[in-house]
Amino acid sequence: MAREIVQLGETLRNLTQTNSMEFAAMLDAERGTQIGAILGGVSQSVDIGPHLNAMRAERQYVHLHTHPANSSFSDTDVGVLLSYRAYGLWV
Repeated sequence: MAREIVQLGETLRNLTQTNSMEFAAMLDAERGTQIGAILGGVSQSVDIGPHLNAMRAERQYVHLHTHPANSSFSDTDVGVLLSYRAYGLWV
């Protein structure tokens, strides 16, 4: 699983550096398979709704997204996670 996370992280980082915008992707934590498409956003956000809608309560996920300016975890990121506590998402 760690290998899949690293590979996907590298892909997202390369996309972000090339396009100067945020990208997001999600993996099934048990299988290591990508869930849905890589999502592209704008310079300071990406709509992860399609990933959240694909989640199932009985599964666990790893969700990655980039920040083009290398900023830290944002207040918006925390808000999204707290809004989806029913899915077992924790910071």
